[in-house]
Amino acid sequence: MSAPSALSARVSGLHVGVVGAGPPLLVAHGGPGMSHDLYRTLDPLAEGRQLVFWDHRGHGRSEALPAGPVEMALFADDVIKVADGLGLASFALFGHSFGGWVAQEAALRHPDRIGALVLAGTTPGQLGGNESADDDQGPPPPRGLAALFEEVPATDAELVELYGRLAPYFTCTADNRVLRQAIDPSLASVDSYARVFDALSRWSAVDRLGRIACPTLLVAGRYDAMCSVQQHERITRRLSDPDLVVVDRAGHFSWLDRPDVLEVIATWLGGRGV
Repeated sequence: MSAPSALSARVSGLHVGVVGAGPPLLVAHGGPGMSHDLYRTLDPLAEGRQLVFWDHRGHGRSEALPAGPVEMALFADDVIKVADGLGLASFALFGHSFGGWVAQEAALRHPDRIGALVLAGTTPGQLGGNESADDDQGPPPPRGLAALFEEVPATDAELVELYGRLAPYFTCTADNRVLRQAIDPSLASVDSYARVFDALSRWSAVDRLGRIACPTLLVAGRYDAMCSVQQHERITRRLSDPDLVVVDRAGHFSWLDRPDVLEVIATWLGGRGV
């Protein structure tokens, strides 16, 4: 069955898609340099809920990034621009991978707007003041994955090829073709890919996470080769109101390996009244 059509809009230069009706859940997508298209696999969450997708600035169908270095704050402030453009005073926020960095920063910068946070397959960024490189960061990535991360794509086409080669590492049991098929080569931006990772090199939420007061659900795939369970624990132990779910037989895209994860998320959001 194909995904339901999304109502599209343009908000502050950002391409926005809205699916369903009800309490709003904004979805900050992952995949630096790519569009949000893959995240339409979250559409089942629109059962009784309004899902709001957008392409991050510099990504997909949204306008280009400004000149010069960018910071995670730019992407985080765009979350609020999307909400304001849709007339949403408060909302729940889902962030996966790169989108998880954006979601954490948004919750820190705009605590009065975000009623609940869902973080999946992500990290809190660089080491905090009380952390050491010798701390348990989780198992090292497989040799093949580590080699791919060392590659520096120079063109949009090379970025698309790189994501295609990364796809087998993104899932544990699910057919990773769904990931490759969601990539539109015409929407890839190697420039944005590089600039997001440059921003990550300067970004950390670790020492600020205690300021996030809203309830937060963390969803970690037990076999996530990108963002280990330990990375989610770095976040969990610093939050005031966290719930951590470790999903067996699941990788980076836990809901593709285990579709029942979406029911867990929906139930948790409902239980939190958002």
